Amino acid sequence: MCSTVLAFLCGCVAFEWVWAFETAPWQLKVVPTKLDSSGSKVRLSFAGVPKQKGDWIGIFDAKGNHEPLTKHILDINDGRTEEEYKLYNLRRDGFVFKYFHMDGTLVAQSAVVAFQAGNDEPTQMHMALTETSGALRVMWQSAHGYSPEVTLFQDSSLIGTFKGEQSAYGRDDLCNEPLLWQDPGVTSIVTLTNLSPGKRYDFTYGNKREGVFIMAKNGSFTLPPFPGDSRRFEMVVFGDMGSPRNYCGHCTIALEDDAAYQQMCGDPATMAPLIADSVATRVRISADPVMVAHIGDLAYACTVEAKWDYWMDTISPMSTITPYMVSVGNHEYGYLGTSSKDSSGATFQYQPNKAYANDSFGECGVPTVSRFSMPANGNKAFWYSFESGLLHVTVISGEHSVAEGMPQREWLERDLANVDRARTPWLIVTSHRPLYCSETSASDDYHNGLLWATHLDQLLRQRRVNLFIGGHYHAYERTCPIFQGKCEGSASNPRAPVHITVGTAGIDKDLGHWNAPWSVLHVDPGFGYGVLAVEDDVHLHWQYVNVTEDGTQTVLDDVWLAKYEE
Repeated sequence: MCSTVLAFLCGCVAFEWVWAFETAPWQLKVVPTKLDSSGSKVRLSFAGVPKQKGDWIGIFDAKGNHEPLTKHILDINDGRTEEEYKLYNLRRDGFVFKYFHMDGTLVAQSAVVAFQAGNDEPTQMHMALTETSGALRVMWQSAHGYSPEVTLFQDSSLIGTFKGEQSAYGRDDLCNEPLLWQDPGVTSIVTLTNLSPGKRYDFTYGNKREGVFIMAKNGSFTLPPFPGDSRRFEMVVFGDMGSPRNYCGHCTIALEDDAAYQQMCGDPATMAPLIADSVATRVRISADPVMVAHIGDLAYACTVEAKWDYWMDTISPMSTITPYMVSVGNHEYGYLGTSSKDSSGATFQYQPNKAYANDSFGECGVPTVSRFSMPANGNKAFWYSFESGLLHVTVISGEHSVAEGMPQREWLERDLANVDRARTPWLIVTSHRPLYCSETSASDDYHNGLLWATHLDQLLRQRRVNLFIGGHYHAYERTCPIFQGKCEGSASNPRAPVHITVGTAGIDKDLGHWNAPWSVLHVDPGFGYGVLAVEDDVHLHWQYVNVTEDGTQTVLDDVWLAKYEE
């Protein structure tokens, strides 16, 4: 029988698999059946298969798991007899496609499709800065993890070999029963040390079994400047991306068509691949180092585990070539009630008002902190800080209290107090939830921002924070330098932090705003990303780059920020 949650979301019929492994009367033709690597494409033909409204195709574990790894609803009215799938290595020994009618009748199935590298192909590689200068973490996903290892080169000369550790989670580690589970495998984590900034490194990574790589892949990176280094660099900033339907051109995950699921987890993020490709191009062609900060609401998986795989593939053009720093948003963390499994160490969700809900469907941050190892100077991916060049970035969680006496607040006060402004004169604070935003689509969130402003305004100005960047609202906005709801100076002569909202990386758009006196520029609808360029110790350059469906990029906001007047 279905769980109560599944019955509410989708009805039990679609989730009864009792017929899944009867003999199918029809054959699905799939080409090829041996795939080189994750993300390879196959063409599935269902010519001659009798069609009915509500038909769906599932990708199943060939060894007999009775639940589909993914489930795709077909549009049977356009006359197509085949479909192209982008097939990800979901860490199984083989896969079969199965075609069902809505009532659960198995109509057709394919031959077994498998990856030549097997289930321990290293996939979803990404990198992050650490709490230590001259270090970089390299992470990837595979079925077992075995012995993770990175071999590092510079100018074709061997630098050294680095060994790592593993992180993993299971369905019982989440705060609620997942909606659609598949085993996420193991995250391998290897920390590279004694690196130099501004130089290109090449590396080979993978997992070894009995001293031999099961499958090795190659990567490269250029480390951003060390703290205190005055060389120019850029940090691309955005939030609220989501997972696109990048596995099949004419089909959906079943839950994506359910109204209740969409309300919590958003429509499929069709613009996310364009944003990722646009940022990756910027990284590649820039004469200066470029890193990425994704400020919450990452995959919008909401316990549909396959969406993490799809989203990790989406960000790969960026995350495989430069440090990709993440923080936790409501769709990674939000749950209801209490739980000893909360990955932040809290025993209950912070819920001061109706702006906080079951927005992760019970993930409670577990997949995020397992997949992404952030600097170990705070609380995992929830709150931490890092430095590069003349910039200090303090990351906080909008899902945990910042009231005086609370753990996050005490850490935040220490972090801001310890910033050496002679070494890093620019101080940025990021949180998924913004303090000031004039969106009208969610009044609870607006009032929650004002609550947070009462907690943080004084501290931010006292510590001379230059910029506070948030997401959460799926729009772009920049304020004047603001303190307690009033403008204090201008961007060229500030007496308080400027606040920016940039939740525009791909998920469905928020529309509507009111004419707040402190709002300098508001852009909706639209998709895009922010670029923070650290020019020198007196000039901080911010741009918002709008990206359209045809890939056109246009700078819609361009401002130079000065330091506080002495």
